[in-house]
Amino acid sequence: MNRIRAGQTEKYKEGLAKGANEKAIAVAKAMLKHGDDIDYISLVSGLSIEEIRKIN
Repeated sequence: MNRIRAGQTEKYKEGLAKGANEKAIAVAKAMLKHGDDIDYISLVSGLSIEEIRKIN
């Protein structure tokens, strides 16, 4: 039973991380569209400059 719960907890954490990353990407896209500076977008979104350049 503990293994099942551990597996569920891990999947839950993975889902949260994926959702947070998707939200950061959405924020970065909106900021890019708005014309914000990549360094500032990185600071606000938590994404690396390289990740933002890939989005752009």
